[in-house]
Amino acid sequence: MFYELRKKQKFELQIELSDFCNSRCPACSRFRDTRDGLIPPNSVDRHQVSLFDFKNWFSSSFLNEKVFLIRINGSYGDSSLCRDIHKIVEYIGECNSNIELNMSTNGGTHYSGWWEELGKVFSKIPNSKLTFAIDGLQDTLSLYRVGVDYKTVIENAKAFIRGGGTAEWRMLVFKHNENQIEKCKSLSKIYGFKYFCHRPTAGFIDSNNTLQYTWEGKHVVLEPGSDTKNVMKLGSPLTPTDVRCAAVDDGKGGFVNEMIIDSRGVVHPCCYFSHECRRVYKQFYETGDPKSKPQKDEYHRRTNMYYNSVSNLIEQQGGIGSISLYHSTWDEIMNSPFYRERLERSWKIREHNGDLSMCGYMCSKEKEVHEGYHETGTGGVMHPFID
Repeated sequence: MFYELRKKQKFELQIELSDFCNSRCPACSRFRDTRDGLIPPNSVDRHQVSLFDFKNWFSSSFLNEKVFLIRINGSYGDSSLCRDIHKIVEYIGECNSNIELNMSTNGGTHYSGWWEELGKVFSKIPNSKLTFAIDGLQDTLSLYRVGVDYKTVIENAKAFIRGGGTAEWRMLVFKHNENQIEKCKSLSKIYGFKYFCHRPTAGFIDSNNTLQYTWEGKHVVLEPGSDTKNVMKLGSPLTPTDVRCAAVDDGKGGFVNEMIIDSRGVVHPCCYFSHECRRVYKQFYETGDPKSKPQKDEYHRRTNMYYNSVSNLIEQQGGIGSISLYHSTWDEIMNSPFYRERLERSWKIREHNGDLSMCGYMCSKEKEVHEGYHETGTGGVMHPFID
């Protein structure tokens, strides 16, 4: 069903242009295994997408005719560390000036002049926005955005706005910064942001419902916000063979048609896949070798669900290179057996090597939800400022 719908609808693309990052956010997938010291795995800080790559993947006609929205965002990296980001954004605007373009960043990289130039490029695309992840003020921002300096982020955001770009201040809510929401909102308006958004936070998964990490010899404990509406939790699946795929179904009868492209050009149907694929195909992300084989992970359930229910489908059609834009074209990927039928068909199988499918676990149509909490992947309160 989804294969036929995808052919008729324009795409929403989320693209990770770099797997390099200056921040050490403890809930990020980069540090899931190494919160003691926040040491990144060998599969990151390896690759970035060049302008040549981007043009080779997406022709002018494709961007103009087949895409209505692009999100420059990533699960493992900050796209501001892509050397060609200015040129790539400029190319997108030249191909389709009516496209909706959103980019997210922690804003702590480079210098103000660099960001002002990026603002000028964004200003040429009327329906564009850059989101700065600013989780609090001087005394709280770096508790989660470890290694990011608040003053640097603010100066860079001001420079981007000065260059003509439209900016959003987005704030993840924790117990340590929940009393700063109104202050952040007020400052965002003063500094020229067009939007302010505070979002519920996930990642509180230990037995104490906290997020703990060690950095530079200091042990830090982050707690969820006092109001459960500011905390995201994944509900337990009740109908794992009856899937509502959030990448194509908005839950209101609408068709989304979202695809995720990571820094190695792998095309995923959702962000959950992009998280786990890098762990299962870690050799590919380290070396770029399309012949790399998937590796099982004995300690992470979702990773093993991806290994058992997804990587076998990828291997059946030739391996990870069959869904990477560095080794296959967009049309070849979208017309591959994986996207034509095999993935959707796999949802009807309840057990994959003794466990649920990745899709059945994450996107079961019926779930036992946690009362008062936001379902994972949803939530957020947006405050647009009208001039």
